[in-house]
Amino acid sequence: MSKMIIDTDTGSDDAIALLMAVAHPDAEVVALTTVAGNVALDQATRNAKTTLRIAGRPDIPVFVGCDRPLVYPLETATEVHGDDGLGNVHLPDAGIDSQPEHAVLALVRLAAESNGEHDLITLGPLTNVAAALAIDPDLLTRFRRTVVMGGAPDMVGNVTDMAEFNVWVDPEAAARVFVAPGERVMVGWNVSMTAGLVSPDQRKAMAELGTAAGQFAHDITSVVEAFCHQELGIPFFSLPDPLAVAIALDDTIATRTQSIGVTVGRSAEARGATFPTHLQPDAPATDIVWEADAEAFQAQMFAALSALP
Repeated sequence: MSKMIIDTDTGSDDAIALLMAVAHPDAEVVALTTVAGNVALDQATRNAKTTLRIAGRPDIPVFVGCDRPLVYPLETATEVHGDDGLGNVHLPDAGIDSQPEHAVLALVRLAAESNGEHDLITLGPLTNVAAALAIDPDLLTRFRRTVVMGGAPDMVGNVTDMAEFNVWVDPEAAARVFVAPGERVMVGWNVSMTAGLVSPDQRKAMAELGTAAGQFAHDITSVVEAFCHQELGIPFFSLPDPLAVAIALDDTIATRTQSIGVTVGRSAEARGATFPTHLQPDAPATDIVWEADAEAFQAQMFAALSALP
């Protein structure tokens, strides 16, 4: 049984990723921690709770984290995910209370309780994790591994020419995480643009599953689909966070990886760029996913949307 703590800035792809984790028969989601990113913190937290309600799991605790990056002012991605982060569906409040403990303190505590058995999955900017590392520099070693959805190791970004959104929003936090001791996996924008693509027909098939989860996944991806069609000029949209969770749940979905150090650009020109490097041999390595099995990812996602109510 894989036990997971998931840190999320709950936009539309995060929500589908959460559904996949909750639905998997061999996984247990121990807690969610929320962070500002795709949307402001309050909305990210609201969306996480909405997703748990859709999944029938209001019992999973939600811890509220950092409302801004370490240095930069927050810049959200509502143009990609909708004003509410969930495709402008504006669902009612889920009626789930947040936990009183701050997410950063919860991460420190949960890491200590993990005994090396839990996975930490990060789906948003790494602000919470970096703040937790300031308290416990060995934080990541206390998890079995950390799976990071973030980065563009091929230097083809989605917010600048070189940078992926999650790392770009808080590059100082990402820089701390990528040099911290512990096992890390990077599922970047690069692989989500090959193995994580969804076609209009596949999106339609989500609604045709006849489940509330499938309809939810269909509805919340309307804005991101339109954005990718109109702004990127591609007939697909990408689901990077679900791909990261799929790989966390099934290692075999990652078909080609590279273990290498990663440095994070923090200059104005290179803000948020993730550079694989051999030039710092003493730096902790990250397993970068370069290729993944698109069919296996799709199968896992549709199995989750079918299994949930």
